[in-house]
Amino acid sequence: MSSLLLHTIVEDEEVHGANVGLPQETRVTKVKGRGRGSQPRFSKNSSKRTTPSPQPPAEVRSSTSSRAPSPCANSQFAALSDTGLKDGLTISNWLFERHAFTVGWIPMFSEELANTTGINAMVEIYDQMTTFTWSDSFGIILSNAEADSLVSDIRTELCNTNGSPDCQSSTANVPSSDDAEFILSRISILLHAVKGARQCDDIAKSHGANEADRRHEWDALLLNFFQPVLGQRDVLLERQLNLPRNLAADDSSFTTRARVVANTYDNLCSTQFNYLVPTTDIYCSWRQAAVARQQAMQFSVDLGQRYMKGNFVEVVARYSSLDPGAGKCDAILVIPCSGVATAMLQRISGVDEQENFLKSFMLIQGPKSDSNAVETSQIGKTIGHRQKTTSGGSLQVPSSRISESDRNRLHNPFLYHPDSNQATQKKETILPKNISCDEPSRKDLLLPVLLAKYKKRDESAISTAMNQMKTYLVSAVTFLSELGITNKPVFGLVVNGTLGAITMAWKTNGQIYIMERNVRHYDIRDPLQALQFVSILPRLARHGHSLRRLLEKQLAIIDVNKLTSKPWPKLSQRQEDKRLAAAEQTGLEQSVAQDRS
Repeated sequence: MSSLLLHTIVEDEEVHGANVGLPQETRVTKVKGRGRGSQPRFSKNSSKRTTPSPQPPAEVRSSTSSRAPSPCANSQFAALSDTGLKDGLTISNWLFERHAFTVGWIPMFSEELANTTGINAMVEIYDQMTTFTWSDSFGIILSNAEADSLVSDIRTELCNTNGSPDCQSSTANVPSSDDAEFILSRISILLHAVKGARQCDDIAKSHGANEADRRHEWDALLLNFFQPVLGQRDVLLERQLNLPRNLAADDSSFTTRARVVANTYDNLCSTQFNYLVPTTDIYCSWRQAAVARQQAMQFSVDLGQRYMKGNFVEVVARYSSLDPGAGKCDAILVIPCSGVATAMLQRISGVDEQENFLKSFMLIQGPKSDSNAVETSQIGKTIGHRQKTTSGGSLQVPSSRISESDRNRLHNPFLYHPDSNQATQKKETILPKNISCDEPSRKDLLLPVLLAKYKKRDESAISTAMNQMKTYLVSAVTFLSELGITNKPVFGLVVNGTLGAITMAWKTNGQIYIMERNVRHYDIRDPLQALQFVSILPRLARHGHSLRRLLEKQLAIIDVNKLTSKPWPKLSQRQEDKRLAAAEQTGLEQSVAQDRS
């Protein structure tokens, strides 16, 4: 049985939140003149907002800045109003320039389009992954399963609501016996998550609840029900992801192909719209498809205006410099592939080259050096130098100076226990100083399976969360395609309070598709829907294993030199642009010097 189809998570004609656009002209490298920032435009409901409007980067807002504009933070970028493919920093431009289309959970009656896009096959995979059907045997096992007495009332509620016709899926997908055993062995965790979600909802009515308050139950479900390999780190929280480079900025032929790409998307959205018949039951789905078709048609108009201005290349280059380079993902479900990573590193000569590969290629950014520690060390050296050079012998007392190890011991609360007179940490469990057990190995290649974005219960935050999820999913499928894995989906979880929607993306024939409309969502305040949600996670674990098997097969033909020559992340593209600008500046200075001589 499955939850109801999601009708509310959609980019409406009027974006909730501030309708803030970037200025049409800004000071950037190699662009003459000064632009004037456009005035923010507000919707008729703007007076109802209580949070400040998202603003573009300061360097972009100011037309008098002498510096090149700074990249926009991903969270800030996702909150900007989407004005389509008009000149500006928008999610539509970002997707279009990375060959990504958004689609709905709607099959294609055109066999040609179905084969080209892979949508029909992906709809089938999505259903296999997300649908759930209650079985009598499952109910019997549930009623007999051991559960915490504190949540016995919720278990009773779950057993009594399974027969509701509204909860039955149109596609039968009864959990396997292994999945049923896995889920029921953790049933108390699920029931406590339901209880916690309800309590948070009650408290929020009086005191409010922010994003951090809402995420605890979702994290608990992911951590306990996604376990592809016991003992491995497979659910990572608060991780920085590399975002993909701007393909249009690299492709000189994109200008001539853009209209064709836009027409292809128009045809795709029209086909999905025509597949649906506007009945009462599916009116919201039909309305979503209608808006998507309208947006696709507008894309062609927007591109036509660019062509008339004759500044297509300049616009792409200008806003490419503002694209975010990384984004923080609230949770990501992964499959570690340490053996594969080691084999790839062995093909790279030199430790520095291997380290550069890990930094520039991996989807999940590794741990950064402790800049605070380095800064503190430098400050200490400076102060020590001043003490030695200061006149007056009173400051030079080497014998009384406290060593670093003693100072660390001074501030360590775990060395002594007043009750047992022994260290609370056993010596054999203490790791060497240069090893941190809380960081994943830099040599782990982590395959993404599901990415999560949490937001508090706020309808105006849905659009921002969906935009952030789009950037994560495009990054994930781009990363997989670099490893030779295409036509395989990566999933997304977009949370709005207690509601969680499952989205999906894949890459086929060089094009990325993001299935985000008419998708299933779950309310974890309802024990049945929470059960439906966690039933997805063992299936995702098996999907992750299939990705790893594909990667192991691809390993022999992966060209590491090609991966390192032009890495897929935006940060690498930005470094390339800086080197190119520096080389051009050097050439210009040399030319000026020759003219003067």
